[in-house]
Amino acid sequence: MTWLGSFDARPLVGTDGGSQPFWSPDSRSVGFFGKLKRIDVSSGSVLTVCDANINIGGGAWSRNGTIIFSRGFASGLYRVTTAGETPVQLTQVDASRNEVDHTFPYFLPDCRHFIYLARNAQPENSAIYVGSLDLKKTKSLLQVHSSAVYAPPGYLLFVRENTLMAQAFNADTLDLTGEVFAVAERAMRNPIIGRAMFSVSENGVLVMRSGVINSSQLLWFDSAGKQLGAVASPGGYNTPALSPDEKSVAVSRTDLLTGTASDIWLINLERGTQIRLTDDPASDNFPAWSAAGDRITFASTRNKRTSIYVKLSNGSAVEEALVSSAELKWNPAFSPDGKFIIYSQVSPNTNLDLYLVSTGSDKKIEPFLQTNFAEHQARVSPNGRWVAYISDETGPGKFEVYIQTFPVASGRVAVSVGGESQPQWRADGRELYYYAPDRKLMAVEVNGDGPTFTVGTVRPLFDIRSLGFAVDQTFPGNGYYTPARNGKRFLVPSLPETPERQQINVILNWTADLKK
Repeated sequence: MTWLGSFDARPLVGTDGGSQPFWSPDSRSVGFFGKLKRIDVSSGSVLTVCDANINIGGGAWSRNGTIIFSRGFASGLYRVTTAGETPVQLTQVDASRNEVDHTFPYFLPDCRHFIYLARNAQPENSAIYVGSLDLKKTKSLLQVHSSAVYAPPGYLLFVRENTLMAQAFNADTLDLTGEVFAVAERAMRNPIIGRAMFSVSENGVLVMRSGVINSSQLLWFDSAGKQLGAVASPGGYNTPALSPDEKSVAVSRTDLLTGTASDIWLINLERGTQIRLTDDPASDNFPAWSAAGDRITFASTRNKRTSIYVKLSNGSAVEEALVSSAELKWNPAFSPDGKFIIYSQVSPNTNLDLYLVSTGSDKKIEPFLQTNFAEHQARVSPNGRWVAYISDETGPGKFEVYIQTFPVASGRVAVSVGGESQPQWRADGRELYYYAPDRKLMAVEVNGDGPTFTVGTVRPLFDIRSLGFAVDQTFPGNGYYTPARNGKRFLVPSLPETPERQQINVILNWTADLKK
């Protein structure tokens, strides 16, 4: 934490591993996530408010002692008192509108209404809504892929592309009026999650981070965390998937400066060359290889629908949609025999479920695992007998790694304790990797060759130096790292050695020019 007027920063002891901080109205405390906690800035005392995951959705704290927060992917907003209690759900994600989650709440002056970002699978359809602590009814204010804040005497501020914008807003009638106007250029906004990097106070102080989001760099690490080398120059890489012959890596690549939709690219690991595999204007994400290396599956948001596609890895044919509907879908993966693809799909009745689609001519679709909890990030074991996946059955927002039989789910084995995600198999099926909340990559000995699945010793490997937007357990991707077949190396999208230059701008009395 750094005070205005000072270049000195001091750590808040007890907040290690915390994320998404937000102030109390009196500026004496800070809320943050791992669990949802609050720390008194003067005394340093830390109190747990309630269980909540590490998340990208942030929180808001009202003068009446209410906190609103997001529980991550596929989650609406929840409220809880600062004294701690069972959280109450306020908003529901609308799968029919392709909503991903509700994030970045901000209280309006009456402390009963709040604004928030409804993130959409198609970022251009994301929107700012206003909600209420008293009513389930919500109202759309404007279409933009950016978090927003309310600023006295009556403005809504947000970022469009790289410009900080404002529009007059009546907090009593909940209506926008007048024209949108520019406030400042070179405003930073994370194009993946939509978070705008600025804050404004009630007395007219505006603080804004300017520059560009740090690109990720694909780096090799050994199992002890020693860096072994880089694959390519920094770029907007995410969800890497190593080919079975380990000669190429498929990645989802986004232009972080413009926030344009992502495409699937193939990087040759021997020569460093890159080939674009998809070029649709919609977002193509979460590539995964077939065991033979001849096909790649991915998810896409085309034609206002979400689909699971398959394309030949040599790019010689047009991709084929195996399943396409309004329901959100993510994170497809082949079965080892290539006959099925398992993927996650949002359901308005049963949260997030796992489905199978046949890769044959019939393209038969059937549910694999449906419960009242969220199941996703599925990966089939190399011998084709088991599925590793994550579920929040132990509590909302708290995900653990589980094992189910395949291709028919019957019984499960719990693998992790402590809120884990991103399971991946070693090629021989004798080791499973997953990502812990403290940003550490874990390895566990497993054996699925017999009639039952056994779990052995768990050991930590190394800390993943990932970008801030890639530290959300509940994000649907399964690719913040990809292991080599022997488990001795890991390819990780990491912060570059030389980060992009950024600066913090402080603007006093930012509304002064509006009155002229």
